[in-house]
Amino acid sequence: MVLNIALNALWVYIFGLQMFVTIVGIMVTLLAVTVVVYRKLNIGGARVGLWERLIQITVSIYLAWLSVATVANIAAALISVGWNGFGLSAEVWALVMLLVGAALAVFLYRGLGNDVVVPLTYLYAYIGIVVRYRDVTPVLVGALLGILIVGAPAGRHFIKRRGQSARLKTA
Repeated sequence: MVLNIALNALWVYIFGLQMFVTIVGIMVTLLAVTVVVYRKLNIGGARVGLWERLIQITVSIYLAWLSVATVANIAAALISVGWNGFGLSAEVWALVMLLVGAALAVFLYRGLGNDVVVPLTYLYAYIGIVVRYRDVTPVLVGALLGILIVGAPAGRHFIKRRGQSARLKTA
């Protein structure tokens, strides 16, 4: 966890310097370290008490936000080096990155034992994008598609558990 905190501080510092290419390596490492922390906490693997579950939810949200931020930082790094996007407009590339993010959310959901906190965090991010970029059609379409893609496993998660007693377990 100490390594995670140090990497997070380094990320904030380097981001402030706008060294976007360097940030990508830090973010990928930070994401990997957070996955290790997540696995060591055995999130979703066993029933736990309320306080332990609150810590697990916090780590799940943090991991999901880091993955969102990693996609955003990769996009920022590409822009900072003058990448032309193979001639496609910035709006179309935003749509592509939103779809990549949605695929990543589904991958994480499945890879982390159906932790529903992950897609819910992405849904929150995509709703914010819809609100902010409702006048930029490709971005709006990408965010709406992201909501559908990410919302499907989250919705299925809750439908499967309908009628079951409330338990402090995500998977």
